[in-house]
Amino acid sequence: MKTPAHRAALVDVSVENADAVGVAVPGELATLPSAYRFQRARLVRESNLTRLVRAVLRELKRQLLENVSLTVALDYGDDPLDNRTALAKLPALVVSGPRLRENRPYSSNVLREELVVGLSGPELRRRRPAYTVDVELGLTGASDRATELLNLEAAVATFFRSTPWLVLDRDPENLAAGTVRFELDPVGDLRTDLEGKDDVRAFNWGLVVRAFDLDDGLPLDLTRAVSGTGASIAVGPLPTPP
Repeated sequence: MKTPAHRAALVDVSVENADAVGVAVPGELATLPSAYRFQRARLVRESNLTRLVRAVLRELKRQLLENVSLTVALDYGDDPLDNRTALAKLPALVVSGPRLRENRPYSSNVLREELVVGLSGPELRRRRPAYTVDVELGLTGASDRATELLNLEAAVATFFRSTPWLVLDRDPENLAAGTVRFELDPVGDLRTDLEGKDDVRAFNWGLVVRAFDLDDGLPLDLTRAVSGTGASIAVGPLPTPP
């Protein structure tokens, strides 16, 4: 059973009995008011994908060039005086993307269980396998001097050789959870243009972060109660359904 699309709200949950051919039995309907919550995606909290892209930018700034930025789209208004942007400094390195490609060979493909509080007490809830992807980012280097641009190309190539892994905290709010690392490689061909407009030389390349879990896996509807009289089990709050 899957929940349908719905605006953010508390909704009633109704259960109706049906006969052998699937026809509803009159009078056999039960409703629990405000039993399920639909909630919008939390866009304020930094997602794992945002943390990944930020980590790439941080490493490029630390190892290569301070003037590293992420491409930004601008909406222009009717008044030209309102459409002012700061002039770019050279040399510069611009990161574009990300582009996501599903990575099935590196996917865990294993259901995961977590302990939650259900209506009748502690329960083990199963989650589908996480959605595993390769995250591709474009790199554009620019300079007004050919020698400087070629030096920047060489520095980027050295960056790939010296940084085969990208390391992230598993949980930024719980450093005791440790770190996880992802394979980082160049992708595509290095293309150089030394005859750009306004004497600006540029090159294009790309990088890929492999086997990144984009989510934690969607919860399944099936759960089973936790039984036994052994040691006590710490149980966290029931997560709010999406």
